[in-house]
Amino acid sequence: MAWLVLLAPFTLALGRRFNNPTVTGLIIAVAVWLATVLIARLLDKRKQAGPAEIVLRRLTYGPPA
Repeated sequence: MAWLVLLAPFTLALGRRFNNPTVTGLIIAVAVWLATVLIARLLDKRKQAGPAEIVLRRLTYGPPA
């Protein structure tokens, strides 16, 4: 989703706005990775499950009773 929103020509088109689209993509990749690590750490501190874990448990065990 991040690549679609940030780089696609019909959305923000950040790849075209800067001189080097490869470097722009690399910077965005590192920023998205860092954001996911920070969110995962925050969820872990709060002892909360992430969105993928919630969906997987629902599909496996059904809705909570």
